[in-house]
Amino acid sequence: MHITMRRGLKSLLVAGIVVGGTSITAATASTSGTHTPTNFALTASAYGSWVDDGGLPVGSGKTVFKALGCTNLAGLNRSASQANLHVDGVGDISGLKSRVWTRTVTGVSSFAHHQIAKVVLFNIQGIGQLSLDGIASTTRAYHDDAGYHATTKATLGKITLTLLGVPTNIPVPPPGETLVIPGVAEITVGVGTTNVTSRGASASIDAVKLKVIPTDTTIYLAHSQSSIGKGIRSALFRGTAGGLQLNALGGVVQVSRTPNLPIPCRGTGGHIHELSVAAVDLGTLGSASGLKASQYGKQTDNSAHSWAQGEVTGASLLGGTLDIQGVVGRANASYHKGGSVVTNSVGTEVGQVSLNGDVLDLPAQGELEIPGVAKFSTDVEQTSAHGLSVVALRVELLDGSGLTLDLGIARTAIRPSGL
Repeated sequence: MHITMRRGLKSLLVAGIVVGGTSITAATASTSGTHTPTNFALTASAYGSWVDDGGLPVGSGKTVFKALGCTNLAGLNRSASQANLHVDGVGDISGLKSRVWTRTVTGVSSFAHHQIAKVVLFNIQGIGQLSLDGIASTTRAYHDDAGYHATTKATLGKITLTLLGVPTNIPVPPPGETLVIPGVAEITVGVGTTNVTSRGASASIDAVKLKVIPTDTTIYLAHSQSSIGKGIRSALFRGTAGGLQLNALGGVVQVSRTPNLPIPCRGTGGHIHELSVAAVDLGTLGSASGLKASQYGKQTDNSAHSWAQGEVTGASLLGGTLDIQGVVGRANASYHKGGSVVTNSVGTEVGQVSLNGDVLDLPAQGELEIPGVAKFSTDVEQTSAHGLSVVALRVELLDGSGLTLDLGIARTAIRPSGL
């Protein structure tokens, strides 16, 4: 539903509106001084703004982003803030604060909160501006004796349109409805989404969705997200798998990891999760086909096992002069309570690489350089205290382009839960 502002509105005063039906706020939430392991997988994230620019060349990254990734610890409390932020094509934002935290009061909870003091969107033909005050969002996902629950809350305190130095306070629209200021903006207060099942709960909300009409730019303000799920026993899982990724000089991603399959924090329950892509266009470099990502993770009270696998059936590069077949990257990890995480790359292989029809003699793990063409690195590994990352085949072009293509990407990690 749209609510259109009528011309001639003068001093219309409005009180703030609270959306979502929950009384939980960041100001009253407390956290313990210790970190307590729980049987629940907890996540939370919050950020100030994200821009869908409608083709306008403006920055669209998530601002003042703060997150709790895969954790089972209650008592965590993290925050981030920024006094002022300018978004090209939109305006100025001030007083941004993100906070994410977990606690064990009245069950186990995961919270996220973001607040924005003021948004001054833009100057209107040099004679005025539109501002929003008191924007905030909060989410909570939790478990208590009655089961799983999820709540959301959004606040927008005031909307002010100032023309020729005269401010007009405009009523805040009800949740889910859109206020249209002709030729200026469309403002929607969020209602949030929740999902509750027998295995967990999640909540997500953008406090305000704002469309700037002159630039066809949409900005989402004060985002919060929380989730909780059961199934943590001896360990938490992290990792991802993918077919390939293409980077330029400086590590700039040209083609993101495709496909990209992360492992759930709780693992896969002993099932294999898969994601496939038939083909991917690599631009002037060439193309690849038969891309597949797979993940596995299982835990008991005393042990955990996981693996990640990325595959590429074939790739044709450099105008067909470079042919790559049968690339598989695999990272394996296992953990037994009281011990260390043990990893290996068993299953990693490169079937065949041909240049101008000649098969290259690549090592099982090592490097081969063809001067002026490319450097080939096989079974590229990076270890950590809890896991292993593997790239089955890395192709670094030596033609001055700075392009690096990773094929068969796998990363898996097991972190003890403390239970």
